[in-house]
Amino acid sequence: IPNLTINNVVGVTSNSDLTITGILNLLSDNPSDVKGTFDTGTKIITMGEDAVTIGDGDLTGIVQRNSFSANKDYSFNGKNMVVFFENTGTLPTSMRMPVTFCSVANK
Repeated sequence: IPNLTINNVVGVTSNSDLTITGILNLLSDNPSDVKGTFDTGTKIITMGEDAVTIGDGDLTGIVQRNSFSANKDYSFNGKNMVVFFENTGTLPTSMRMPVTFCSVANK
């Protein structure tokens, strides 16, 4: 899928594995403290090397990337979760990350 936009106050759950090659735009806020705007459940969303996540929402579930370049940001669930590899050493060939939310009790 080149680009996918989700704008749904109750969120969207994927029923199949998907590959995003362009922009994953999560317009709506997360529907709850445990589920993102886009939830893959046990399905895998593969983000292409140039795929980016934008918007106010987050992705929960399993995110995979199979290609990396040095000195580039790679989003995994939203604009606030980014992996960056400096130009040193050998880069990974693949990375799969389960993304969940957790609550922290105020003390």
